[in-house]
Amino acid sequence: MPPPPTLPTVQEPETLDPTRYPFARYPTSDLIKLGVPNEEWAEHLRQLSREDIEKTISQMRDDHIITEFTLERLYLLADGYPIDKLLPPAQLNLLVEECLEQSVKRGVLWTPKDWEELENYLQYPWERWLVFLNPSQREAAQS
Repeated sequence: MPPPPTLPTVQEPETLDPTRYPFARYPTSDLIKLGVPNEEWAEHLRQLSREDIEKTISQMRDDHIITEFTLERLYLLADGYPIDKLLPPAQLNLLVEECLEQSVKRGVLWTPKDWEELENYLQYPWERWLVFLNPSQREAAQS
């Protein structure tokens, strides 16, 4: 991922006029929660004037730095939409490793202790790997 272009810093982002620099009012952590990839890019966005935002975030999307969803959130944020309405649900901010770890703890996902255990389980016939509905699930699915 390329770093953001260097901007001549006129003022610290905290002292920039939010009517002219819409992202200056938000901490980098909030912009990252919206999908900006890192602090460097978030800080860059905080220093953009309203006139430069559209071009910059469109280019970021074209360069695959942000997704289409992030682009839309940033457009809405620049237009004054409340940030709390734009933040994705907390569970979407979890890292993949955290999601897997939580699934294992809840017993929703099985992980073998080692390669030998995995090889032993792979020897079972396919029917043993199938998951069947319990009676109440079957009834709900059939009604």
